[in-house]
Parts: sequence; structure tokens; C-alpha cells
Amino acid sequence: MGDNYERLFTPENLIRNEQITIELPSEVNTAPADIFVFRKEITGNHWTQLGGTPYVERGFEWPKVDGKLLKFWGNFYFGDSLDLLGRKLPSDVLNIFIVEGQVDRPEFSIAIWSKSTTGRRLEPEFVPDEVRNHFQFQGVRHRTKLVVSKPALVLGKTEKWRDLADKVIVNEVIAITNKHPFLENGFTPYPFKKRDHTKLVAVASWFKWTGKWPLIDSETPIDFQHETDEGFFLIFVDDDGTTDIGYGHN
Repeated sequence: MGDNYERLFTPENLIRNEQITIELPSEVNTAPADIFVFRKEITGNHWTQLGGTPYVERGFEWPKVDGKLLKFWGNFYFGDSLDLLGRKLPSDVLNIFIVEGQVDRPEFSIAIWSKSTTGRRLEPEFVPDEVRNHFQFQGVRHRTKLVVSKPALVLGKTEKWRDLADKVIVNEVIAITNKHPFLENGFTPYPFKKRDHTKLVAVASWFKWTGKWPLIDSETPIDFQHETDEGFFLIFVDDDGTTDIGYGHN
């Protein structure tokens, strides 16, 4: 897959992928998804965000694993996406904390829920220096369809669809969705031996920006990537509120 199609985090790639997806035949399986592209301008507090500071309730204590401070990855806001998921969640804002440098070890990650109506965006001075983020981007939601099967596998390597199918982005997204090709193709995310795929609520690839217009409000390319550009994590929420994070790899 060429550089122009590596990640579905930029406005340019979103438009290209929308145009390609429209052309795909009905044999290709898709699922509704709220995909996020990003901007520098921050409006409001509880919206989906990468980096910056978490959106938490009063009394929040910075999470640790084995005495080591976790780093705030970002948060999802689910308030506008419940119709897509078709079920209730413990709350509407989910903060994700990870061990820096160990993104492929989700058992060390922690998910913390808060409410958009009672929580607050933590002030930067309350973030421990060793896990402070040097970036902050706000997500802009776009309702679309996520391809959940590799088109080339469904259609076969026919001349008619080969080039088109190879350009469709099937994994590299930050999105709220209840289906993902990694799961639909029979894989189980680490560290689970078994996980109920129907409880999926969100997926996030390790984000990377390349090329022009990396953000909605920035035409200038930015030399930035977070930790690694490989793999993604999947968030599952059971009916009792149990929230788990799993790791997958292309």
C-alpha cells in the first residue's frame, strides 16, 4: 500500500478512501463507523482527543502499573455514537493510559471512564513530568462505512478490482465501531485466548502523519509519530461494564 493510503487519520486520506469505498461492489462487507480525523484547534473539553491531558472526574489519581506511571494516550467520546453501537456503555468518555514504549502490551494499559457532564479536562500542571505529552489534537467525527473484509480476498485477484481493492484502508483507523477486519477474519487480540468480538466498541491504530494536510487546520506536513507505526489496539466493553484492551497487528 502506498504512502498516500497508509493511515486514515488525515482529511486527504479520508476523502480518497470515501471515493474508493463508494466504487466497491456489494460483495465487500462493511460496517458503520465513526472515524476521527484531527485538528490542532481545541473546542470544548470532553471530545475525542489524542495526547494532551485526560478528561476525568474529581479525585482522579494518576494510574500506575507496578509502580510505573502510565502515559495518557487519549480519550474517546461515545456520546454521539451510541446509535452506532446499539447498546449502553458505563459512561460516555473513555480515557486510555499506556506504558510508554510498550504499546504491544495491553495488559499493562488502563481504561478509565468519566462523564462528560461531571468530568473535567485535567490541568497540565497536574500531569507528572515524566509522562507529559508534547502534543494535543482534537478529533472530528465522520460517520462512514469501514471495510471489514479485505476486498481482494472477497472479489479474487481479478484485473477489474485488483488496483482498487489494494488501496482500501481496512485496519489503519481511529474509530468507534463494533466490527473490525482483524476480528472478522478470525484473529484474537493479544493477550486474550478468547474474547467476545461483539463487545468491540473502538479501535485505534498507532497514529502517524505523512504528506500535505496532516490535520484539518494545518497544511504544513508534521514530522511526528507516536511510539510506533505498527499495530493497533481494540477496546471491548462487556454488558457489566468490564472494559478490556487488546492488541492486534497487520
